[in-house]
Amino acid sequence: MLAIKALVLVGGPYHDEPGAREELSAALRAHIDAELTLTDDASILASSRLPDFDVVVVYTTGGRLADSEEEALAEYVRGGKGLFGLHGAAASFGENRL
Repeated sequence: MLAIKALVLVGGPYHDEPGAREELSAALRAHIDAELTLTDDASILASSRLPDFDVVVVYTTGGRLADSEEEALAEYVRGGKGLFGLHGAAASFGENRL
């Protein structure tokens, strides 16, 4: 079986502490066979790379997506790809319509 390709969006005031990315990677890999790409750069959502991923994992707090990022992510999900909010993700992108 092929590994899941996951884009893990990290950041915010609480979710990018030293070591947090490494801990998150280890925890995810302990439970799923995944090829992880971790970034705090939301512009990847509006890039040509987004369709390469099977799922976007949001591990952020706060922030706002640019209109192009928001629309690309919405289209990605409408197209059948996954979106998984982890931990404080419910407190992310509150100004967006998602």
